[in-house]
Amino acid sequence: MRYSLCCFALILGLGAVLPAGAAPELLDRIVAVVDNQVILWSEVNFRVLLELQERGYRQQPSPEELARLRQQALGEMIDEHVLVLKAQKDSLQIEESQVEAILNQRLQELKTSMPAAELNSTLERAGLSERQLKNRYRKDIRHNLLADQLRSQLAFRLYVGRKDVEAYRQAYRDSLPPRLSLSKISIKVKPSPQV
Repeated sequence: MRYSLCCFALILGLGAVLPAGAAPELLDRIVAVVDNQVILWSEVNFRVLLELQERGYRQQPSPEELARLRQQALGEMIDEHVLVLKAQKDSLQIEESQVEAILNQRLQELKTSMPAAELNSTLERAGLSERQLKNRYRKDIRHNLLADQLRSQLAFRLYVGRKDVEAYRQAYRDSLPPRLSLSKISIKVKPSPQV
């Protein structure tokens, strides 16, 4: 009972602070949940912003293009989160020095690709400080390295044997070219001493 009274008083207090005609403003929202980790709208927008900068965009893309880029970024982020969770479950580790080296390289590339004033205005529009940018970059780099390490580990485990190749060949024999048999005959030629 006391808790509900406190909550009610807090709501009334907030109502008194806000102007009468003020509309609520959406600051951020959850766009996806992978296991117990959330992906925020601001994170998707940040990923799109980085991709646009890497591609060299200087102007705002069309709304359709922006929606497509957001959807693509969200799909990539979901896939990445799934891989990171699997990598963490498998106890894969990333060297912090490797993360820091890549972080420094990316920040240097970012700083050389645009003037400092433009970088500051871009960060301001995104609502980020340089420290927050580094933290986001660091998180993305760590996730990418973990995902890459898991992919390489899974690729190493994959073994395709002769039976697998023959089964594939039988299943798709109509669309494959005919078998070719190539041979190479090598004869070592010794030049005569007279030449």
